[in-house]
Amino acid sequence: MTAWVGIDVAKDAHWVCAVDGSGRVLLSRAVPNTQEGLDALSAELRALPGPVRVGLDVDGSIAAFLQAVLLADGLALVHVPGLAVNRAAHGYAGGERKSDPQDARVIADLVRTRDNLRPIRPEDDATASLRLLVSRRRDLVQDQTRRIARLRQLLSQAHPGLEAALDLTCKGPLARLTRYVTPAEIVGATGKAIVRHLRRTPNLRDPERLAEVARACAARQRTAVPGEVTLARLIRAMAAEALAARERLARLDAELEALVTVSTLGVPSCARCRAWGPSWQPSSSPRPATSPASARPRRSPPPPASPPCSASPDAPTPCATRDGATRTLSASSTRAPSAPSPTIPAAAPTTTASGAKESITSKPS
Repeated sequence: MTAWVGIDVAKDAHWVCAVDGSGRVLLSRAVPNTQEGLDALSAELRALPGPVRVGLDVDGSIAAFLQAVLLADGLALVHVPGLAVNRAAHGYAGGERKSDPQDARVIADLVRTRDNLRPIRPEDDATASLRLLVSRRRDLVQDQTRRIARLRQLLSQAHPGLEAALDLTCKGPLARLTRYVTPAEIVGATGKAIVRHLRRTPNLRDPERLAEVARACAARQRTAVPGEVTLARLIRAMAAEALAARERLARLDAELEALVTVSTLGVPSCARCRAWGPSWQPSSSPRPATSPASARPRRSPPPPASPPCSASPDAPTPCATRDGATRTLSASSTRAPSAPSPTIPAAAPTTTASGAKESITSKPS
């Protein structure tokens, strides 16, 4: 007999309900989210008759510790989405009144009646780290988007022409706003002073153009808005925060790239790929068929360089043939036909050097 378990996950205490195949309740109680409480729950579930299947309405997050304890003890877990629990609860008597025992019972019944729920499997450290870092990066990007929007709003109050001319998603305009914001500050500074300030930021392109744009915008505005000093102070602080957030995102991206590289290229996932060694990604493109007409014979390697000949016309001279053999030629010797290449058919004998014998006569020097 299989036991079906539903757990309504919470931060401080979970509610557990277990039913049998007929829907009879075997267990229904609260379990504290502590090591001792979860160990006792795991022992109690493993003592139930038959195999046990446990459903959770939360995957990860506040259920991470609960999942780790139950998976370590070999229990089978599945995820029951909270939306499914909410909709199914309305089919029970009193389902409009939400309670933890009621939700745990609904989860147990869904686990008992549905066999297509997604299983929850243990994660390795690399997968868990990737999930956490991606979630952290998402938070940083959302915070940076809100920060840039707020920065644009403040800058449009103090210096609308400059806000329209700058792209605040780039590093250069943010670096300039950490020091020069209002038209009075920009006009009171020389172009060289603004360029010097911009060059303190590493890897910044074309600081001279940014200084020219700032001075041109400041020259077109002659009126100061109320609260300009406070606006400038807030803009400088937010620009510094935006630059720091860019650096944090760059470091996080480098960490994610290194983690993904190690996770995907460090060890292949299947045994067949591991047997291939370091290069386990074969090409999926088929090789094009070569027609006999387009096939070309391979060329034989070039002959080795011949040593210098003797100055005497009658002295024997060692020379190298095309096939690499060494023979001796004299003034009255006759050249033997060279061996044909193994891939090129030999031509018919002619009176040239391709196959016929020809006499080699040395001329006197």
